[in-house]
Amino acid sequence: MEKQFKLLVELGIRPKDELVSIINHVWAESCLDGPYIDMSGLQPKGVPELYPYPVGSSRSNIFSVQSHWGIATLPNGSQAPSVCDIKYDAERMAHCLGLSFRTEALDIAYQAYSSDLIEERPDWSWHAEIENWFRQIGESLYESFGFNVGTIGTETDRFSASELRRDGIPDDRRQALLIEEGQWVHWYPSTQSRPSEAIGTGLA
Repeated sequence: MEKQFKLLVELGIRPKDELVSIINHVWAESCLDGPYIDMSGLQPKGVPELYPYPVGSSRSNIFSVQSHWGIATLPNGSQAPSVCDIKYDAERMAHCLGLSFRTEALDIAYQAYSSDLIEERPDWSWHAEIENWFRQIGESLYESFGFNVGTIGTETDRFSASELRRDGIPDDRRQALLIEEGQWVHWYPSTQSRPSEAIGTGLA
């Protein structure tokens, strides 16, 4: 199974028109180029060869394909194929937005997962860069649409708004969190010193 680094945002229940606006808002970020119908012709450093998928032209567009593809420009200037989707999560009873790219893209950009031995990976500064990259997108989304909780990392399905309200925010966590508190969303970076221990070595 492919490993992904992801922003997962719990939106609550939203009407279709608003979900279209949310998708449009995400793809309007300057660090994202898309969306496109599929990944054909999209290379990490290439020029997209497909016509843009017209997300805003129909209120049902976001439900006519499973995912929307594009290219993300990472903090160091590298580019990575990315995917964004909105799905209804029955367990959370909420629409959830996901924006992600494969950890393989981080290996290309930062050599983040290239070593077979975790102890031989001395530089983990890329992790904070990627967390903050997703944080900026999440905060921009919150400012326009609001949301309950956003999770950033490789195991983003671990926390839900109801669980965090019930159990509180864990002191030791592999994921970064964006949590609505009052009139703004509060940032909780991950606390694990070597986040890739959470997903093992190598790329599946």
